Amino acid sequence: MRRLTLLLVLASSRCQRAAPPELQVHREDGFVDLQLGARRLEGDGPITYRIQARQGARRLGFDVALLGPWKEQADPAFTVRWGQVELRSVGAPSDAFLELLGRQYGHEVSGRMSPTVRVHAVALEGNPERRREALKLKLFFEGPSATQAPDGGVDDDDDADASGDSYGEVYLNVDPALRQACWCEKDPEYRKGVLGGLTR
Repeated sequence: MRRLTLLLVLASSRCQRAAPPELQVHREDGFVDLQLGARRLEGDGPITYRIQARQGARRLGFDVALLGPWKEQADPAFTVRWGQVELRSVGAPSDAFLELLGRQYGHEVSGRMSPTVRVHAVALEGNPERRREALKLKLFFEGPSATQAPDGGVDDDDDADASGDSYGEVYLNVDPALRQACWCEKDPEYRKGVLGGLTR
C-alpha cells in the first residue's frame, strides 16, 4: 500500500511538472506582454529554462539557454551583466508561440521558428550564472542597424536607428522560484525585428 501511494505521488508530481500554465496576454498603452511558465531543465551545460504555456489544448514555448561567461559592467547606480542567450525551438510549441506572437503584434508570420537563435543579452537584474536566481534580461535581435558598445555588448543609445525591420529588442523575465516567465515588449517599433529574428 505504501509503495502504491508513493508511485501515485510521483506520477502526480510528473503530471504537474509537465502541465504548463494557461497563457496570459496583457495589453497596456499599446504594449503586449505574454506571461508563461518557466522550468529549469536538468543536465550539463549552460543553465537552460523551458519557457512554456498552453492556450486551450495547444502548447506554446521554447527553451532559453544562458550562455556564459557573463561580463559584469559596474556603475555607481547599478550593475548589469553582458552575455549571450540562445533561444531554442522545441518543435510545434515554438512554431505556435511564434504564430501567436505575430498575431498579438499585428504581423503575419510566414515560417517556423528557427532551430536556434543566438542573441546578445544584458541582465538588468540577477546573475545569469547563478541557478534559481530571478532574472530580468533584455535581448537584442541585431540587424545592420545594430552597433557594438565599447564593452562588447550592444549600444543601448535610444538615439540609435531603431526603425530598421531587422533590429529588435525585447525583455525576457524568468523567475525560477515562482516558475514564471514574461515575454515583455520593449517598444512596438521593434516588433518586425523580433519576429524576423525568430523566424527561419
